[in-house]
Amino acid sequence: MINKRKTDITFKFLIQALYGQNDYYKLKHSQTVAKTKRYYLKILETFSIAINETIVISDKTHMELLNSIILEGKERLKTLSTFDSVDNSFITTQTELIFQLIGNNPTRNFEKNVPNRKNKWKLNGHRQIQYTQTNEQKLNQIYSLVQSKYRDRFPNFIDDFFHKIYMDECQSDFRNLMNWIKMNHSDIYSEII
Repeated sequence: MINKRKTDITFKFLIQALYGQNDYYKLKHSQTVAKTKRYYLKILETFSIAINETIVISDKTHMELLNSIILEGKERLKTLSTFDSVDNSFITTQTELIFQLIGNNPTRNFEKNVPNRKNKWKLNGHRQIQYTQTNEQKLNQIYSLVQSKYRDRFPNFIDDFFHKIYMDECQSDFRNLMNWIKMNHSDIYSEII
């Protein structure tokens, strides 16, 4: 039985993005099965917190299903002792969770063959995803776009965009900013409407 394995760079970066540099350094070189289980359990707990804090409108049954998938995944992980079983269990839980978040988990246990065709994968028989944005969320998205994808246009975000454009020219008014972006940067505008 393998006691340790080298930590894959993508997993290290995922952990850093989720939990910061201290956790990145804890995983920097290698993992044990116990450490892998701890991180998978931590990620599942994070899913639970994020789902319960982020999803605003949903039916009670859906939220119960999401939370039960996470709980079952945690319980299953606790009993496993090999890298393969821990990885496979985590992948299974993530997959079930993703499909349930999309709308519903498919149950095709008794079908002989399920092709990857559109009519087989429309999972909105019980509910469907609908994303909405408040003006504050759109403003946050604008800030993110201007500081990342379009930073070449506003090299100094605080001075060039926030102070000169948003505060001065648009008078700290979201509607004015949206009109300004529509008139001056239609490509950015098309990404946020």
